[in-house]
Amino acid sequence: MKKVLLVLVVFAGAQWAHASEIMVKSENLAAAYQQAEGLDDTEAGEVALLLQGYFTTLSEGGTVSPAVQTEVDGILAVLAGLAVPSATTVQFSFDGTLSGSSPTFNRPVGAFYDAGDICRTQATLSTVGTNVYYQVIPFTVQVAGDVDIEVMTGTFDTYLILYCAFDPDNPLDNLVASNDDGGEGLYSRINVPNLPAGAYYAVVSSFGNDETGSFTVEFRSDSGVLYPDHEPAAVPLSTWWVLGVFMALGLVFSLKRLV
Repeated sequence: MKKVLLVLVVFAGAQWAHASEIMVKSENLAAAYQQAEGLDDTEAGEVALLLQGYFTTLSEGGTVSPAVQTEVDGILAVLAGLAVPSATTVQFSFDGTLSGSSPTFNRPVGAFYDAGDICRTQATLSTVGTNVYYQVIPFTVQVAGDVDIEVMTGTFDTYLILYCAFDPDNPLDNLVASNDDGGEGLYSRINVPNLPAGAYYAVVSSFGNDETGSFTVEFRSDSGVLYPDHEPAAVPLSTWWVLGVFMALGLVFSLKRLV
């Protein structure tokens, strides 16, 4: 009897965590929509319930009715115009795709940036995104600065995670930050103030399981210097020009000595 009760308690806990994650997502989106449209609290609550039912249906593999999809599309269209980047200088961008052949992992939820302890074990495992496809984008911060990483386009509900080192079997380790809907609509964005120089990994995944599609991520910084793939940044053309001048002058002086 005790084993049965324990199983029921564990199951109930998992169901609560699953519903809670969807509720937080829905309430955050509803709050942003309320501010944009000037809704009262009752109207915002109705939007949150609509979104909660929508995301619950999708997470359980159900089919959303055309009427509900139209309503949600209208809400997302408004939200799509709200995000304003805090950094405007695009250091580089990355185009990727999540497919049925992409690797999977249980993504984290609730990771946040702590300047005093950047690479740490934190957050919890998602009870919604328990087996999501993902793609890793390694990059290097050459000069420390404020960094924006944002999904600019996509054909699915994205989830973005930033790591100092990435191990899909230990997704709560070396976590810098994570984000669900910080960008436009259902796109993700992570903003980190004064991210120190070093190697990092941006992991693009989805909110729920079995979501696939293409995406584009921008890496922006007005004060730092970033480059992809942990490779040294290319030497600017102006630097090569200066080096060429010095080499030419050196050759001239060498020839004069021979004469």
